[in-house]
Amino acid sequence: MRTMRRTDRQQDREFALALFSTCTYAILCTVDMEGNPYAVPICVVLEGDHFYFHCAPDGTKTDNITHNSHVSLVCVGTTHLLPEQFSLAYESAIAYGQAIPVLSAEEKNHALQAICQRYAQENQVAVPQYIESMGDRTAVYRIDIQQITAKARANQRKHPS
Repeated sequence: MRTMRRTDRQQDREFALALFSTCTYAILCTVDMEGNPYAVPICVVLEGDHFYFHCAPDGTKTDNITHNSHVSLVCVGTTHLLPEQFSLAYESAIAYGQAIPVLSAEEKNHALQAICQRYAQENQVAVPQYIESMGDRTAVYRIDIQQITAKARANQRKHPS
């Protein structure tokens, strides 16, 4: 991987992991068989050095991952326009890794519970029945993180004295 050009905005691994842990969604980037990029928003949960996400067992995402399992995930945190500077204050992170289908029923159940815990915290009572009803209609993937980076530009507005 190329090194970050704007090292003055580079953030550490903990910043990147925290951003992925709190973002509402991430963008999964894959490549199809013809070499065309494909990006789609997904709900992810971070556990240790990997992410989990779920999707339909068939579709563009799964076709692309089957062809080339190397993927990237992008998330954006807080942003704020800086019109007087023709710029933007932002937080962002990118993770690179390999997407692997989760085949173990135990790991799949664990991943789905973790996703539901993150995205349906107020409805935990219904989670077991919901997961059971999903059955074979849902695929789960684990992305093992190979590299993760983050950048941020702080709000550099000049405050009046």
